[in-house]
Formats: sequence, structure tokens, C-alpha cells
Amino acid sequence: MPRRISRSPVSFLRVALCVFALGVTAPRATSQTIFTVNATDDVNDGACNEAHCSLREAILASNGNGGGDIYFAIEGEVPHTIRPQSALPVVTASTSIDGTTQAGYAGMPIVELDGSDAGEAHGLELRYGSSTIRGLAINRFGLNGIEIASGSVANVIAGNFIGTDVTGSVALGNGLHGVSVVRSRDNTVGGSTVEARNVISGNAVHGVELIYAGASGNLVVGNYIGTDVTGSAALGNTFGVHIAYAAENVVGGPTPAHRNVISGNGGDGVFLLGAGSWSNVVTGNFIGTDAEGLAAVGNGNAGVILIESAGNTVGGTAEGEGNLISGN
Repeated sequence: MPRRISRSPVSFLRVALCVFALGVTAPRATSQTIFTVNATDDVNDGACNEAHCSLREAILASNGNGGGDIYFAIEGEVPHTIRPQSALPVVTASTSIDGTTQAGYAGMPIVELDGSDAGEAHGLELRYGSSTIRGLAINRFGLNGIEIASGSVANVIAGNFIGTDVTGSVALGNGLHGVSVVRSRDNTVGGSTVEARNVISGNAVHGVELIYAGASGNLVVGNYIGTDVTGSAALGNTFGVHIAYAAENVVGGPTPAHRNVISGNGGDGVFLLGAGSWSNVVTGNFIGTDAEGLAAVGNGNAGVILIESAGNTVGGTAEGEGNLISGN
């Protein structure tokens, strides 16, 4: 049995959202070197420069540099679609991969990672802390859209369309989960602004998965999970948010800015499983409705289900902490 700490789930919520509001993360690498992707091909000639830099080359260059920022400056018509021919390199240094830097970005992704030709691969895999994935559409990979692996802490996944096309209105999916957090702590999926919102829909299994001991202190806030970009139409994952054998995570929050819309999924909206799932907080969300909370966009099974888990909080007694769970 896991050793339980004394603070309550609600106390943990307040601490976690306070840290989130202050923007506290693990230290970044000292390098601020910028690597600019200027090609959509998957060539790797061992260099990333003004003449040619693919995303594969940029990730390898950042890893070799001990970290850096990956920007985009691709010419031609949008969307700019990158189709890796095999798994992209694992991110092993503190790296920002920022699709919002591409000229023409206006609040929705115009850089797309299409995994159709990559085989059984994750879209992006993080194995080092304090990395950021922002402003990308990630779809059609055989495994997860984004994998945050054990030992990689304090990452931010914000402003992405994971499992849809660049319009956020067509489900293309990934073969397993949209975002999978495995034995990794203190990550943020989403954010408290419209620009930070992820649309995580159309994936074959879970929209967001937090799994196994060590997956703690994670925040899932401000996302649309199972709907289109408007939050009004279903583009479901099989399940919305799955927390399995993982403790002290927060889904939602007490203000509208922290609210997730978890609707339109084929199975359960939020699923907490196992004796290791304790002191998690699910609060302030719309589960089974549209983003306005006025129309049903139901999940196919339960809105929230807990199996063999205890000591969790669903809702709360303070203003804004209640979930709207309807239409399921």
C-alpha cells in the first residue's frame, strides 16, 4: 500500500494551483540557443542551419546542445505538414518546441506532425524535464501523440491540437492516447488562457492518461477533451481523462479559466482506477456538456467513475469547485 500523506485532496488543489499561477517549474537548461526548422522533410544530414533544418535535425541539435528552443520558419502554403518516416528522436534535454513561432500563426496550429508514415511511434517523447510543446497539431501516430516518460518533470503541453487536424474540427486520432504521463510529476497539460488550451480529441484510447506511482502533482486544466475546437461538437476519444494508480493530481480548478470540457467521449469522461489513485482532485469541470454548459455533448458511459480508489475529491464546497456533470 502507498504511504499516505496527511494533507487533504482539497489542500493539495490549493497548493497545486498556487504553484501553477506563479509559473513555478524546474530549472531550465542555461542554453537559449534557437534551432529554426525551415523544412518539412525528414532528412537528417547531421546539421541544423539556415540552408536546411528538419524537425529531426533540430531535436538532435537541441539534445546535443544540452537544450534550446526550436522555432519554425517554413515557407509555402499552410498548413506546414511534417511527416516523419520513423520515430522522431526522443527529447533528452530541456527543449521548447514552439509552433506559435511560425509566420502566419493566429491562435490555431499551422504546423502539423502527421505520423502516417512513422510506424509504431509517439509523436513526441519527452525524457527530460522543463520542456514545452506548444502550438502544434499532432495526429496519426501509431502510439501516443505526446509521451512524457518517467524522470521527465515539470513539462508544459499547451495550445496543441492532439488527435485532430489543424482546424480542430476533424478527428484523425493517434493509435493510443493523446497525452500519456507515465511515472512523471509536476507537468501541466493546458493552461488558464485560451491560447494555452489543448484540444485533445479523436484518440483511440485516452485523451489524457496519468499512470503509475510517480505520476503526481500534474495539472490538467483548461482543455477541451473529446470535443472539437468550439467545445460544442463531439470528436471523442474512447475515454476522456484516465488516472490509474497515480496520486495527487488535479483535473480542473475553481475558476472558469481552469475548467476542462470533458465531453463527447465514447466511454467514461473521467476514470480513476486502482488503490494507488488517491488524493486526486476533479473540480470545476464541465463533463458531458458543451463549453457553455447549456447543451448535452454526452460521454458514452459515466461522467466520472472511481474503481478501487479512495480519498479522492470530486467537486468541492467552495464557489466554483463543483463540476457540472450532465448529459452522460
